[in-house]
Amino acid sequence: MVFLGGPHALGAPDPKDTPPAIFASPATLERIYQEAEEAFKAKNYSTAVAKYEELLKILGPGKDAPYEMLYFQIGLGKLLGGKYPEAATAFKDCIQRFPKGEYTSRSYLGLGRACMMQNPKKKEEALEALKKAAADPKYKTEADLWISRISQSSADP
Repeated sequence: MVFLGGPHALGAPDPKDTPPAIFASPATLERIYQEAEEAFKAKNYSTAVAKYEELLKILGPGKDAPYEMLYFQIGLGKLLGGKYPEAATAFKDCIQRFPKGEYTSRSYLGLGRACMMQNPKKKEEALEALKKAAADPKYKTEADLWISRISQSSADP
C-alpha cells in the first residue's frame, strides 16, 4: 500500500475539515506500513497494532479506503493477539466509521468472534454481529459456522 504525503494528497484528510495531521514523507508512511505488515506476518500483533495506530495518528482522520483497512487491521490484530474486549471495541469503531465499507462484513465477523471469546454474557452480541456478517454472501459460510458453534455451546449441559 502506498500512502502519498502532503496536505492535499490522495488519502489525506481535507485540511479545512480536520485538525492538522503530523507531516510525514511518503517514504516514512510506507516504511511504517511495511513495518506493521511485517510484524503482522510474524504474529507480533501488538507491534503491528501500534504501527497501524501510528499511521492513523500521522494521517489524521479520514474516510478513504486506506483508513478503513487500517481500522480493520487494528481490530484483527487485537483479536488474534487475544485482546478480545479491545478487539470488539476496534471492530465497532471500524463499523461506525465505515458502515457500508469494504471491511464492514469482516468487521462484524471479527466483532462476533471477539464477543464469543469473552464470556457467555456476550453470546447475544456475538450472534447479532455474526448474523450481520452472514448477510454478506462472501462471509456467510464462515459466519454460519461460528453461529452454529455458539448454538452448540448453548445446548451443551
